[in-house]
Amino acid sequence: MSKNVKSDAARKLSVGSIEEFLFKRKREEEEGKGQVAEKFDAFKKSKVMQRTPPTASKTEKQTDNKATSMERLEQLITAMTLQMQEVKEEIKEEIKSARSDIRSTNEQMKRYGEEIRILNEELKKKEAEWQSERQELRQEINQLKKRLDTQDKNTKKNNIVIKGSTLQGNNMKEQVKEFIEEQIGIKVEVECRNSV
Repeated sequence: MSKNVKSDAARKLSVGSIEEFLFKRKREEEEGKGQVAEKFDAFKKSKVMQRTPPTASKTEKQTDNKATSMERLEQLITAMTLQMQEVKEEIKEEIKSARSDIRSTNEQMKRYGEEIRILNEELKKKEAEWQSERQELRQEINQLKKRLDTQDKNTKKNNIVIKGSTLQGNNMKEQVKEFIEEQIGIKVEVECRNSV
């Protein structure tokens, strides 16, 4: 009994079951056979000689597939080239229209520039005329001022102001004549009289 107890205890401590053990063993055997079988398969293939050429249908299918794919590629290439040509033509037309627009705007700019130049010349001429007119007017104003100054000087030069006189009456001219002759001793003719 002691042996059974020990074996039961050992079984309890063992990891896994019998099914797992058998499965692992089968797998290991199969792997070993597979490697050996692979080694022998290489010799078997070399002993077998192919006496008939491979079927023509496979090669024909391959060539047909290549031909159809080449035809498709050629069709795609031609379609793409046509589209590219169309796009090029559209771009050329747009460039032509843009160039014509640019030319017309350049011509307008030239016309506007010419008009501006003409207007600037006219303005310069008018400014020159105004400057000459201003100078003439200033000269005339200066001449008029000089005339007025000389007239004022001449009128003041011949004027005599008598302050504090007791002259009265209707005959002021004669009274002034007599007063100047008595005081200064000069005979003077009096033109006008103003009394302040």
